[in-house]
Amino acid sequence: MTQLLPSDTPEPSHLRDIPALWAGINELRPKIGTQPPLLESEADRERVYATWSELVREARARVWPPALEHDRLAIHPELYRMGHNLGVRGSGDLVDRYLIGFNLAGAHLAVNPDYERLASAEQSLGSLRQLLGPARDEEVEAMFVILRLSQHDAPGLNRAVDEYLMWFPDTQRALQFQRLRATLFREMSR
Repeated sequence: MTQLLPSDTPEPSHLRDIPALWAGINELRPKIGTQPPLLESEADRERVYATWSELVREARARVWPPALEHDRLAIHPELYRMGHNLGVRGSGDLVDRYLIGFNLAGAHLAVNPDYERLASAEQSLGSLRQLLGPARDEEVEAMFVILRLSQHDAPGLNRAVDEYLMWFPDTQRALQFQRLRATLFREMSR
């Protein structure tokens, strides 16, 4: 059954905070986070569609201050991707539109790792990590290591390398990050 994107918005008093929006998205992932969706019946589809529509309306109605731009650029495409999985007409096109903006925001660190952009890069990476859910992406985790290195954050670098090694112990980067960490901590102890 093809469904339509919701068009009405809730009253501002009904808007959830950002963690609650992510929690709502995470609750839908078992049902419509995959293709094909894992729906038990037409009634289940209708319940999931109603919940999904409510989240979309709330995300659209929210005024997103610049500090939350990264969440906006992560939440919207995730919702539209789920809508596409659910068969909502037009959702797939909206995923592409938002992902272009999200990728440009995430490129701040890769293209220009200056101090002014490090906070923006950290927000982008954090939002991307949230978007990917419980699984970890090697590129995102490697960018966290590079971010901590760029921030001159020794404890953060140590945690980021540990996190990377926990998820990706057998990669070429794992060896490089271990060597980097050993060299930096040896230099810092002098």
